[in-house]
Amino acid sequence: MTLNDDQLNVVVARRPIMVVAAPGSGKTATVVERIRYNIEDLGMKPWRILAMTFTNVAANEIKARSGYEIESKTIHSWCYKQLAIEGLSAKVAHPLMFKNFVDAQAMPEYVDRQEISDTIQFVRLGLIKLEDIEQEIRDIVRPIKEKYEYSLRKRNLIDFTDMLGLMHKKLKTVIMQIRWQLNTMKSLWTRRRIWTGYNSR
Repeated sequence: MTLNDDQLNVVVARRPIMVVAAPGSGKTATVVERIRYNIEDLGMKPWRILAMTFTNVAANEIKARSGYEIESKTIHSWCYKQLAIEGLSAKVAHPLMFKNFVDAQAMPEYVDRQEISDTIQFVRLGLIKLEDIEQEIRDIVRPIKEKYEYSLRKRNLIDFTDMLGLMHKKLKTVIMQIRWQLNTMKSLWTRRRIWTGYNSR
């Protein structure tokens, strides 16, 4: 596939970049060429490149089309791998477990079940707070959320939402640690310069 000017700009960009485009517009081809460019033109080692997608098919396709032994995974499988390295022992719940659980719950007929399902997931991810939800909806969401999470714990399971939430917390902790280390090093370096400058007078 021949890339257009916009796609080529993405390939050679020397900074983080977000691409928003319609299905079938060549996003995967652009990502693959960007991977090749980083390896072949910039000298990056293939094992330092991580490609994350939402499906195993796409992950396998990107790796195959790149022609290199990069790490290409779904975002959930990568999160689970990292959490397992940290000692997580829980197994992964079936993808339909949450949907089936919510579908089995009794709710008023006027309630949009999909809205309830989405709200529970948003709360579990920390994107919204229970106390910010309308009282009537909160009274439905809270018990379903609590029963579902109890069901997961009882079976030693985590679902895809747990993976994202746990990994997000882990990465935030790592970033805070790195910032603390950098600030400490900066402070020590500044003190050293002041001390050296003082003693050289």
